Amino acid sequence: MHVSQRPSFMKLALAFFLLVGCGDDAEVAPAPDAGADAGRDAGRDAGALQVTPAPEDEPWDRLSEWHLFEDIAAQTPSDRVLPYEVNAQLYADEAAKLRFVWIPEGERIEYVPDSAWRFPVGTILVKTFLYARPMAGGEVADEPRLLETRLLVRGEEGWDAHTYVYENGNADARRIVAGKRIELSFLDDAGDERTNRYAVPNTNQCGECHGKEARLDTLGGTTRQWNRTAPDADVNQIERLIDLGWLEGAEPERGRQALVDPFGSAPLVDRMRAYTDANCGHCHNEDDEAGDDGSGLWLRYDLTDPETAARASLGICKMPQSAGGATCGNMLDVVPGMPDASIMICRMESEEPKVRMPPVGRNLEDARGLALIREWIESLDDTCN
Repeated sequence: MHVSQRPSFMKLALAFFLLVGCGDDAEVAPAPDAGADAGRDAGRDAGALQVTPAPEDEPWDRLSEWHLFEDIAAQTPSDRVLPYEVNAQLYADEAAKLRFVWIPEGERIEYVPDSAWRFPVGTILVKTFLYARPMAGGEVADEPRLLETRLLVRGEEGWDAHTYVYENGNADARRIVAGKRIELSFLDDAGDERTNRYAVPNTNQCGECHGKEARLDTLGGTTRQWNRTAPDADVNQIERLIDLGWLEGAEPERGRQALVDPFGSAPLVDRMRAYTDANCGHCHNEDDEAGDDGSGLWLRYDLTDPETAARASLGICKMPQSAGGATCGNMLDVVPGMPDASIMICRMESEEPKVRMPPVGRNLEDARGLALIREWIESLDDTCN
């Protein structure tokens, strides 16, 4: 079965590159010559470009050894590696992201209506971070700058996270554990030149968002994130998985949850809920197994419905419970009509490591996210008595 639809996806990727106008500073050794790993590659037919899962607890040193891509530089997926998108993006210092999924032949994803799907053992979730318009010598570079590709691999005991960093161009990436900083300049969506010391997380930091140890889980693998049109075909992504035989137990399409575009034209409260679900809800929730942070500020989608959520759980007129002094001198998480008096805004704006939110994965200010949350706070007409 062939599902990657390479020609159309390649056009999408090229158009994307043209139009999109955490850790220690450990160094990574340059990629070795192809012959250096000849013994390790023996018996594996690289020419077939079939995905080659690594032995559990022995991840491959190079991204190319997984055979997830026919062309890594162009991010052209191999056979049965499916590109997908999510409805609401996690902010990552203005970096764009390309996502892919692969599951073993004959396996099925178990559909869950309102929380993370249950992926079969052997599943590989792939996410590449890139800047579409990097700067070099004062000019826009001819090619995008691939930064890192992160893998979540479903083992017998749970998910394992692996990070591959592009060191010598876009042709291949090397696995790192200790994290890395990448100094670069790029043009943002508005055409303004920006500089960043992009942080590739160390392996332990992955758990700060995805959960700890055996509780590691996917963040975007939910109905509300997948329920949208596929990036390389005019078909709903969930329907495509059903048609391919990759997903079982899905409810009818009309009854499925879907996040709105946080920066689209949907009602303000729906856009706020989508944004906080993608950017905050994996930590700010009441589920102890997901790593309840003790803040009492619950921002996951199912906990932000204004019809059912308590005002305090949305931060409205609530004193902080676990800020550790990182309040910018403000008294309440959210002050209706007063974003500048709200701790939530000051922490989203802050660049101080012990104050800023989220604590990892961000150096630059998320201007669009801030504007959205400011608009939501300004819309609140309650008073704090």
